[in-house]
Amino acid sequence: SALVVPNLYSLGQMRRVHTLGTLQELRRFMRSLFETLEYANRVGVNNNDLTGNNVRCDDEGDAILIDWNGMHHHGESIYEEDAAFQIVPPEGIFEVVPVRKEDNDGEAIMKEVKQTLVGSYDVWSAGIMFANVLFRPCKWIYTGSDDKHHNLREVIRSIGGNSKIRVNDEGDESDLASVVGLDSAVVARTSFRPPLFKGRRRHCLCIYSEKPCIPCEDESFPLLESSDKELKASALDFLERMMVLAPQDRPTAKELLGHPFLN
Repeated sequence: SALVVPNLYSLGQMRRVHTLGTLQELRRFMRSLFETLEYANRVGVNNNDLTGNNVRCDDEGDAILIDWNGMHHHGESIYEEDAAFQIVPPEGIFEVVPVRKEDNDGEAIMKEVKQTLVGSYDVWSAGIMFANVLFRPCKWIYTGSDDKHHNLREVIRSIGGNSKIRVNDEGDESDLASVVGLDSAVVARTSFRPPLFKGRRRHCLCIYSEKPCIPCEDESFPLLESSDKELKASALDFLERMMVLAPQDRPTAKELLGHPFLN
């Protein structure tokens, strides 16, 4: 499993995740990462901060989790104004979302999004990290620039699926597709496609700029092509399993440890 190193940045054995050079190395790293997440989630802890600065790997290729200061507990608000939005899941993009109730004449009530599922945030964040290594030099679209509605819409229209998120333990739900101006029925029928982009800035989009983002048109990715077709197909399926819009539909770390890519 991964090493857990709280707030210690000086270990000489640590290296960046992007230094992983083959699909086999990435598989070992993800296996060790999910073993640690499974343990943490099992005892009720979400990391909620799996950024490139907080997740490294050792010389053997196993994951090292540096920082757990951002961990969240059940029932707390997911949204954080200063969050690292490159790894925030769809349910954490907005502080409040519209909820419609039958006993309110169909009018929307704005409600805060709470942490209702242990580990769902971490699974999405791990998927972002996985995609950014898998598809170098392209990256998963950055959802935290000025126009969050636009960028979340790009994610939803690309990956498809159920767009209704669980907001709290009282059973309230919000349809993120409608929040960003999409038809949830159309989104539900959409086949998964990674929303990959290129950009000169580190988060792929021209943040704080009016220049549009540049879709990734690469057809071949060195790391993804570094192994046989079976492992490549398994890696792509593993990514799709992690990147599920609705947190209640997202598999747990324990379930993902049984995926063929990690075994």
